[in-house]
Amino acid sequence: SDLQSKAWFGKTLLSPRSERRESATVTLSLDRPALMLVSDRRHLGERSFDSVALAAVAGHATSIQVREKDLPARELLSLVQSLVRQLPTSIPIIVNDRVDVALAAGAQGVQLGADSLPVSVARAIAPNLLIGASVHGVAEAVRAETQGASFLIVGKTEEHTLNSSHT
Repeated sequence: SDLQSKAWFGKTLLSPRSERRESATVTLSLDRPALMLVSDRRHLGERSFDSVALAAVAGHATSIQVREKDLPARELLSLVQSLVRQLPTSIPIIVNDRVDVALAAGAQGVQLGADSLPVSVARAIAPNLLIGASVHGVAEAVRAETQGASFLIVGKTEEHTLNSSHT
């Protein structure tokens, strides 16, 4: 299948946000540039997480990834629920690694890393969520796509050294 057709920066077909459920339908397209805010509340200073997310959206962020790996489940759920209530439905909220929290909060997706649930298991649990996979090479990308990933985030793939004859 075509990975480009599985890009996830489309528009939800539901509004308002309070009507969002795990079965929300999402149109997938690459019709505009994408900018994802990836959270790290340790860098917020005096600002609230919600205010930073709203400012990012006002500054044209097209999605929010809640990547707060150290938060207990209840605190993470509360944080994601707050975002779900405040952000427009056109802004996908992606929860890092926690399918359960994404479903319970009404988020649109989950981002899975190398040590997370396999994409196929997450897809079986949550067939209607956007499921992202972090990959570090072509083989991982193909495997994730075959297992049902909706989108990929590509990390460092390999070290490259400069050949002195090309400098």
